[in-house]
Amino acid sequence: MPPDDPEIAALTDILAYGSGLAVLPTTIKYLDERAQAEVGWLESLHESCIPTTLIWGIHDIICPIRVPNYVWATYLRSRAASSAYWVLPSANHYPQHDQPAALAHLVRLSLSEQIPTAPMNLTSDPSAPVLVERGGLPHHGSAP
Repeated sequence: MPPDDPEIAALTDILAYGSGLAVLPTTIKYLDERAQAEVGWLESLHESCIPTTLIWGIHDIICPIRVPNYVWATYLRSRAASSAYWVLPSANHYPQHDQPAALAHLVRLSLSEQIPTAPMNLTSDPSAPVLVERGGLPHHGSAP
């Protein structure tokens, strides 16, 4: 018998769709493990000598923009290794789906060490990636 509350009934239907309830224990385990390891992982990333590029969808409602802002300010901005923080103006939680070409371009740009040094819009297109900030040591091949 379905619950009387229509919102609970709708949530029950959503979770039951495609065996959604079956993945709940695994999801809860993942979230618990992630919570336990997250600070240690971010501290290790801060100490790492590997260049890092943080790319975020500005419209992410699952993990809102305050999350990468915190990670950037706390762990990435002040690291010794090169780092960059980009936002994608037309992306949500899955930027590889929402702005695949822009994401691919940023990955190629990061790997080529051609990230600009100052905050900027990558192009004049309103949905173009925006460089929020650079941190750490500059890349050797950086553009001005």
